[in-house]
Amino acid sequence: MRRTPIVVVAILSVGLLAGWWLARDDSEAPEYVGQASADVSSWRTHSDSQIGWSLRYPAIWHLQVEGPDQNFCNGDTVVVTNFDGDLQHPDLGSGSCTGAWDMLHLRSNFVIVQLEVPVDVTPSSMSGQQSTPLSLDEALKGHRIGQFGVPKGVWIPVYMDEGHQYFVRVWHGPDATSQDMTIADGIVASMRFET
Repeated sequence: MRRTPIVVVAILSVGLLAGWWLARDDSEAPEYVGQASADVSSWRTHSDSQIGWSLRYPAIWHLQVEGPDQNFCNGDTVVVTNFDGDLQHPDLGSGSCTGAWDMLHLRSNFVIVQLEVPVDVTPSSMSGQQSTPLSLDEALKGHRIGQFGVPKGVWIPVYMDEGHQYFVRVWHGPDATSQDMTIADGIVASMRFET
């Protein structure tokens, strides 16, 4: 058996991947906001009575609010991140769009919590959590979208009633701190929905 070529190819592949990771340019990546308090009583509240939701988040974390887009790819969305800067959707060219975020240039310690009104798919009363507080312990595994740098993450379909349906999504990088993950869980648990 000749395993030498396979071993050499494997070692070269790992070396090239490690070299790419170390050489990538983080200068364009948004800055980490720093360690936040997990004490929910010190957090800010964001609410929208028209949509019927609210959530709490650490004051130093970044809040991004978006309405529905003109291509109907995205509904009302609130995103809370542990870095300073808005997420952007990838440019797919004219007439095309995606609800995915471009996460290719984020630092490896990122944490993203998203609450959205779904546009094309809605949770059913059989599949969604129907009461609060929500818990990441009951979240479903997400899908990786490699071309945009989106890790698997987790998601929770929320079905309060026929007119109040939502998706909660959480993504994090490989170097996210346990404190930031605890905060992400706290943000999800703080979410409330009016019916």
